[in-house]
Amino acid sequence: LEDRFDTFSYSGDNDPLTGLYNRRQFLQMLDMEFQRAKWESTDFCLAVFRLHNFEAICNDYGHACGDHVLSAFGKLLMKVKRDSDLATRLKEGQFAVLMADIGPNKAQAFLDKFIKTFTHLNFTCKQNKSFSVDVNTGMVHSKGNVNLRSKDLFSLAEKAITQADQMGRNRIVVTRTRERKNFPKTTMVHSNEKQFLFTGAR
Repeated sequence: LEDRFDTFSYSGDNDPLTGLYNRRQFLQMLDMEFQRAKWESTDFCLAVFRLHNFEAICNDYGHACGDHVLSAFGKLLMKVKRDSDLATRLKEGQFAVLMADIGPNKAQAFLDKFIKTFTHLNFTCKQNKSFSVDVNTGMVHSKGNVNLRSKDLFSLAEKAITQADQMGRNRIVVTRTRERKNFPKTTMVHSNEKQFLFTGAR
């Protein structure tokens, strides 16, 4: 009975195709981790991945092939991420990973290595045609007491991915939120975010 309960709990919290957390469970854990990071003033990174032309892959090679690509991405992400990192499949062709207690440089280096590994995979589906899949990534780094909500992080990540799409393929755009401090009003900086663009090529 206990094993059946564990299986039911796992299936309720995880995406059956990739084994990653489903969107609902991930958003709940994201909110808790974000609040903890704000309370403890620790580093916090949220990265969102978008598979390039995923809809076209499904149309050209079939949805079973698309599922194979999603599964491969999820399994690789599960394999290379830290045990403390939280990963999810948000929707078709889009994933996310939450990395706590890690600075932006180390997080960006991890993302670059992961993307290069995935984009070098070859998939063979319909009529034995081989192809690879490109990925663009938007990452948000936050530290300390910031005047944001967890859903605001996704908005920033989506904007970062849009910038990455405009730059080309296999690009990473990293946005860093600015820590809110109790400075005198005359010396406060009104800009609440600062963006750094990282370009990675295969």
